[in-house]
Amino acid sequence: MHARRAAVHLTILILAAASISTASPKPHPPKTPVPADQNRFTTVDDFLHAHRAAGTTVSVEGYVVLATREGKTGLRLALVDSVDHVLSARDAAASSRGGCIARISASALRAHPTWGWTAKGMERFAMFTGSGSALRQLHDTVPKLRITGSYLRPNVVSPVVLVEYQNDDGEWTKL
Repeated sequence: MHARRAAVHLTILILAAASISTASPKPHPPKTPVPADQNRFTTVDDFLHAHRAAGTTVSVEGYVVLATREGKTGLRLALVDSVDHVLSARDAAASSRGGCIARISASALRAHPTWGWTAKGMERFAMFTGSGSALRQLHDTVPKLRITGSYLRPNVVSPVVLVEYQNDDGEWTKL
């Protein structure tokens, strides 16, 4: 009788030990914050007039009229509602002053290599670039972007946590 009980207890202990994993749990990738409906702006103009509390998660749709390096490794994007009348570097500079500024930090660029300043990265979404101002035209037309990040002040989203672009079918695709 004791031997039978001991065998049952031993079986229970073996099953319990087998169910306990000795491997450490896999870390979950950080979740991208999702803005509330009232903080999703389909135009830069709506975003500029919204005045949210600092740190509020927002998303803004627009076209990158000007992209410049910020510091040694970050990017500064100027988003506007339309690039139809941007025909020169002077037009790009003037247009960018009235747009939304999105700042992508060096750490975000390291975490998202596809956001880097390469032909397959952010460079393909910018009309003009330069050292602090519009100096060189990259493209005549660019796809629409949706930038998600924290509302810093009335015209700035920083840090950017998600970059999406509108593909040829009109669907949003993560970069």
